Amino acid sequence: MAQVKQLLRIYLKSGQNIEVWFNAEKLNELNPQINKFLEELKKKDKENEIFEFGGQRLILIRLDDVIAADAMSFEKKETQEPEVKAESKA
Repeated sequence: MAQVKQLLRIYLKSGQNIEVWFNAEKLNELNPQINKFLEELKKKDKENEIFEFGGQRLILIRLDDVIAADAMSFEKKETQEPEVKAESKA
């Protein structure tokens, strides 16, 4: 079974970039937190609003500091380990 990860890059007005990794169910569907973040960015009045990413680490982003964001999906396929042939000494 393949493992799907998604990377959200957030570009700030200060020139800094923030990268947040997520687990995902499917390759072509964004993680719900990424979707919610993108919806919040679309709001016209976002002055002094903070978005909180939950999970293993807490990340707070002030929405009016964001100038751009992008998300990419990655799929890691399980590989079968090659069979090891046992050498016998006769």
